[in-house]
This record gives sequence, C-alpha cells and structure tokens, in this order.
Amino acid sequence: MSEPNVIDSGDFVIHKPSGDIWRVAYVKDGWLFKSASFRRVNLSDCVLHIKAMKKHRLDELTAIAGMQTATEHVLHARDVLEDEALQKIRDGVSRELERRRAARHE
Repeated sequence: MSEPNVIDSGDFVIHKPSGDIWRVAYVKDGWLFKSASFRRVNLSDCVLHIKAMKKHRLDELTAIAGMQTATEHVLHARDVLEDEALQKIRDGVSRELERRRAARHE
C-alpha cells in the first residue's frame, strides 16, 4: 500500500535530469520503472509531482499484471496485487475474530 509522500505505481514524477513528467509503472529496489516503456531510472533522480489515487494505482498494476508476457514487470505487478489481496483477507479475518471475542465478553 502506498504512503502519501512515497512514489508508487500510478503516480506522476518529475525526472530531474530531463525535466520530463512520467507516470510510474512501479518502484522496486531503488529503481523507478516508467509506465508504458518500463524504462528504468534511479528513484533518487525523481521527485513526486502528483500522487495517484488508490484506484489509479490499482489500475496501473492491474494493466501491467494483465499483460500476456511473463516479464519481470508483469510478475512484480501480479505479486503486489496478490500480496495486497492476501492482506485484505488477513485483515478481514482479524476483524471478525476480534468481533467474536468482544461478543463473547458482553
């Protein structure tokens, strides 16, 4: 999940060396991958310009994950989406267990 000031999928950044504005495909291990071309640059060469809404972040990851080739980019997007889905399930189970514990003690 994305933090407010952390660059993540779907965000727009300014690439400092070129001055260009890019949409972010994803960030991994200190590298930023540009949307569409997957050009890789140092994350430190970029500054956040516009933070993506959660829906746009998920749209970007879903579009990459839906590609037919099994590239590093596709596999990364699929892993991120799977991890987030599993976390939602865990959170839901934890809330339900807490609700049941509270109901027993009423």
